[in-house]
Amino acid sequence: MIIIRKRDTGEVFDIPVDFIMQIDNTSPVFNELGSLVVSASIPNDSSGTNRRLLGFANRADVSQRPPSKISVIVSSGSFTRIGSLTVNSATNSKKTFSCSIAFDEGEMYENMKDILLKDLTGLPVIEDSVPNIIARLNNLAHYDDPESELSVFPLYIDTFDNYDSSDSEAFGTLFRLNRYKDEAPNYDLTDIDYYYNSSGERIEVSNLPGFGLSPFLRVWKIIELIVAHLGYNMGRNPYKEHYQLRKLVVLNNIADAIVAGKIDYQVLMPDVTMGDFLKSLFARHGARLFFNSNTRVVDIILLKDILANKELLPFDSYQASPYDLVFTKAKQLKLTGQRSLYRTSVSQDTWEEFYKRYGGQIGSNPFIPFFAYGGIWYSQIQGVFYQTATTENARPKFISSIHFDWDKKVSDMDYEEISGQDESLTQSTIYTDTQLVAPVFSTGPAFSYTGLLVNGAQSDEKKVTCPLAFAFSMGNAISSVNFGSIFPHVPQSYPDIEYYVDEEGNEYNYALTYSGKDGAFQRFFRDYDAFFRYSNHEVTCDFKLPVVNLSNLNFQKKILLDNQPLLLDRVPHKLGAKETIAVTARTTRLYQPYDLDADYAEPVSEGILYKWVRADDLEAAAETERANQEINWRKWAEDNPDKYRFISYTKIGKSDDVTKPSTELWFLPPTKEDFESGRKASKATYVTKYNYRHVWEYPDNGTWIIVNDDQQYNNVSYSSWLEAELIS
Repeated sequence: MIIIRKRDTGEVFDIPVDFIMQIDNTSPVFNELGSLVVSASIPNDSSGTNRRLLGFANRADVSQRPPSKISVIVSSGSFTRIGSLTVNSATNSKKTFSCSIAFDEGEMYENMKDILLKDLTGLPVIEDSVPNIIARLNNLAHYDDPESELSVFPLYIDTFDNYDSSDSEAFGTLFRLNRYKDEAPNYDLTDIDYYYNSSGERIEVSNLPGFGLSPFLRVWKIIELIVAHLGYNMGRNPYKEHYQLRKLVVLNNIADAIVAGKIDYQVLMPDVTMGDFLKSLFARHGARLFFNSNTRVVDIILLKDILANKELLPFDSYQASPYDLVFTKAKQLKLTGQRSLYRTSVSQDTWEEFYKRYGGQIGSNPFIPFFAYGGIWYSQIQGVFYQTATTENARPKFISSIHFDWDKKVSDMDYEEISGQDESLTQSTIYTDTQLVAPVFSTGPAFSYTGLLVNGAQSDEKKVTCPLAFAFSMGNAISSVNFGSIFPHVPQSYPDIEYYVDEEGNEYNYALTYSGKDGAFQRFFRDYDAFFRYSNHEVTCDFKLPVVNLSNLNFQKKILLDNQPLLLDRVPHKLGAKETIAVTARTTRLYQPYDLDADYAEPVSEGILYKWVRADDLEAAAETERANQEINWRKWAEDNPDKYRFISYTKIGKSDDVTKPSTELWFLPPTKEDFESGRKASKATYVTKYNYRHVWEYPDNGTWIIVNDDQQYNNVSYSSWLEAELIS
């Protein structure tokens, strides 16, 4: 017998003894539907109990709208679930109410789509004097306590569009939150008295202690706040338990976050919903929420941990029929993110396409590259690719960021697409201390308390919002103060990458990228993609499951059926009916043939091996001109022996160019074939003035006088070209 009671009052609905509910349980691994009750008919009973509990939803003449959702407890024997009942319609002719019940996780998934992080209930507010808050933040900047809910490190928030981005002085003066004083060794935080508006104009801000300082919330704390808002307790949380994930923070751009003498968590939250926040964690790390409505506990489990877990729940004893197997088409993962901030765009969709576009010759350098030979260079600190010219005087051009999609683009294979809602970031050096880097969150400063007041007047500056973006709080990896990063590397450990090792000896290796050996795919999604490519077949089978199991289905662990590991997908059942349950599960064992290393290999550049060097035949052309002139003068000497004696005609060197080849060429490096074949590129003819020395004698009263005569010729034509040279 099914019992439905209101959760707040304990009142029981009048339900027939033979009442049956169709409940669809779905796994969070594969969807976000949760557990739902298909629409069921509750009788418009003669006692009037149901009419009253449903707010007389059958009557059109009531003064108040019937309740849209009623919190209920559904039980049947050992089965107990908490849910939300919704009245869809009232059919007076049949004396029934059409209702549906969403159990907690199903309702939570629906609510998360609309609730902003800023609207979470119970957001903490830490009130204190501004000097005390600055002291608190300064302590966090010098000791990054992973148990703290807050972290502090420098963050660029200028748009950069109004500045010369390769000018180190401009970078040093750009607005950034949490600026350190320049004086070593303390590097204490310092508030500032200015900011730049969207036009690049410096705006002075006076009498605002704490301006330019703002802490960042750790992801694990935001998750706990979400879970508490939903009325649950926090269970497993890798963002608090894993040594690197617990360092993940959500950035903000609030320039006046502490000027009111408080740290308000609502102010520090980005302008996104719970759903988008959790969707981004799924795209970055494969994190899924698992609700247990009986224990009121939420666990966060990573997909890679689910697939790697060797613990299996035996299900053979529940099997009531032979299983059916449906072979599904192989699918491939595609991981994408947002790229709307400073220099986060990409020139090709994927790293493979980028690598191929530039022939695999891609150099790397910690900073913005300035070299005397051209090519594509990766700035390891910034996460940005530049193109350099064949002269060191040319300013490098931005080509692409490192934030490529993960997409193998296998033809004739469907996609499983996962897209994060958080913004990808690049980063830059802090020039007052070149051992530190700072992410570039190029939104411009936002204001919460000062109302954009500038020198006492209301500014017409457009209100800046705060998108979602993550960074790792790296602690005191290379300095006495904290810094943030999108990479797990120690800054300036290049060319050999040195992973950051924390005080407890843990090596970091997660990057906030989608591709690359430390990116989301290689670190978190390899097994998930392999599951879709080489397994994921549907197994359907009838089971006789105890009712108590149905109220607390464990979708986190694999089941064992016929000696095969499976993941539960859908478990629909009829509560109140004594019948078997048709369960759908997915195979997880990979079916041969497969070669995951080949499938997921990413090309690795050997660097730039060759460079173009300028070559010409100027000296040969000048020698030809010299030889021709010598012939002419010798002929003159033969014809005029009493007037002229030839001694020599030699080259001095080039004087001025009439036309000359460009020294700033944006050519890609030569290939191995160019080098081995001796190819001459960009060959053309130029003209220069060339100086010669003509030595000769003439008679003067019986004495021959020697003359050294420097002559200049304008008509020396020569060829110039580029040829490949091996970089030593």
